[in-house]
Amino acid sequence: MPKSIVWDRIGFNFTLLIDFSHFYFSLGIRIGFDPFTYTVNEQVGRVILTVRLLSGVLERSAVVLFSTSDGTATSTAPADFTGVTRQAVVFDPSTSANNVSVTIINDQILENQEFFFGNLSTSDNAVSLSVPSADVFIDEVEGEDGE
Repeated sequence: MPKSIVWDRIGFNFTLLIDFSHFYFSLGIRIGFDPFTYTVNEQVGRVILTVRLLSGVLERSAVVLFSTSDGTATSTAPADFTGVTRQAVVFDPSTSANNVSVTIINDQILENQEFFFGNLSTSDNAVSLSVPSADVFIDEVEGEDGE
């Protein structure tokens, strides 16, 4: 329901009508990765990252976007993982955590530990990204898969 605020400044009367129905959240909504560091063996085939409501109470749904970015591990040929671009992660009022999955490619090349990043973004001014980046380390296990 719109609220009316009257403001009188130097003999001029202004009435400001504000519709608060589009404000969806309580103050202090913080979303981020928890934990923010992951290690996976290349042979496992995927890594699951947890995006969590870190503080605040959602009154309506909130959406953050998940993407990956290359580090020493790359998402282009010869790829170490399958890149993700702007995947919606939806938090309903009853949701405290969501998982996102990234495919890890077992490239059969013996390598040192490599890493890439998981990143969160949002265009929602009511949501603060507290831990917007996660580090994902890919380990090679010698001797498996005939190496």
